[in-house]
Amino acid sequence: MSTLERPFIRKMKHRLKDRFSTGMEDRVLHGYDAMNRVFLPDGVAEPETEADVIAIVNLCREYGVPLIPRGAGCGFSGGSLATQG
Repeated sequence: MSTLERPFIRKMKHRLKDRFSTGMEDRVLHGYDAMNRVFLPDGVAEPETEADVIAIVNLCREYGVPLIPRGAGCGFSGGSLATQG
């Protein structure tokens, strides 16, 4: 279960629509890399524009939510994994 605050989720969904999810399927899909270890993120945001990225960063900062950028998720370092949600 996601531990994100409801106001944060509401604002992210308002900004990103269906490109923000706290659903288990999306969290699992973004919860591993080539290390083969699983760390589920609390939410998944998929920005399309620079303005989306700025809005995501600002909301995460406002609510104290850690932000872990992710590319293809194919690394062996675990750098794209949300080890604490």
